[in-house]
Amino acid sequence: MRLINVNIKIVVIIVLFFFIVSLKGYSQGTNSMSGGHKGLYFGLNINPSQTSLLLSSTDTTISDFKLTKRNTLSGSIEIGYQFSKYLGLSTGIGLSTYVTSLKLSEYANSYDTTDSEGEGYKRLVSGRNIIETQRITYLNIPVMVNLELPLNDQLSFYLQAGINFSITLNNKYSSTGIFSYTGYYAIYDITFENIQYEELLLNQAADYNGKLKVKSFSPELITSAGFSYTTRNKIQFSLGVFYNRMLTDISGYTSSGAFRLSSIPNQMRSLMEGSTKVTGRSVGLKLSFRYYFK
Repeated sequence: MRLINVNIKIVVIIVLFFFIVSLKGYSQGTNSMSGGHKGLYFGLNINPSQTSLLLSSTDTTISDFKLTKRNTLSGSIEIGYQFSKYLGLSTGIGLSTYVTSLKLSEYANSYDTTDSEGEGYKRLVSGRNIIETQRITYLNIPVMVNLELPLNDQLSFYLQAGINFSITLNNKYSSTGIFSYTGYYAIYDITFENIQYEELLLNQAADYNGKLKVKSFSPELITSAGFSYTTRNKIQFSLGVFYNRMLTDISGYTSSGAFRLSSIPNQMRSLMEGSTKVTGRSVGLKLSFRYYFK
């Protein structure tokens, strides 16, 4: 994760350096406006990145979690058309993955229920060292506007912006933690524990895998900027940075009363279920290859 942060900073510095150099070239009257490509092209993009799923929650039992961004690799193929050496449009198809780890140091909850004999009691649930990893994979169909600023016959500064139409392909989570379950019977003023048939057990290790409930389709803002170099045989290489963000709440969960992270041993619900809103964010490097057909 730290390596990607460093690489992004280096690329940003390089982009700014070349941009300043290009402006100086313009001010000196260089022939930098002669570059740029027009016509139909095919492209390939590879994007190492840091991703995060951003959860908002008003539930005090889970609101104190810590989020860790995770490294992923996404990619796409594109086809586009440059109407001039400055402006073009493109679309294509690609795959991207959002991954986030969430850590909750402590958890405590209680609720009224009945035992196997129909007698009412208060079930007390406590947990510690809870870690959840969420992973969502999307099939993306982008629509982008491409702006290019030729610096000379081969080098250009580029800027892209548009929308990804993201279709959910895979959505899952894995959770671990240690939980204790006890039962308080007010009529007897006694708390029971270590009762197997009522699943009132202490220090139970949980390792649970489940499926996240997310919307089947979500729009995503996509932006990128950097430099491209075009060879004499119409092949173009680009290096830049990108920033993507989901534009709407991607969660498919609906509020159904109080959230319970765990009710019985080795059963854990996702922290996303207890959240009021979930969005995604991705930032990283963009490595591109294009071939112009004319």
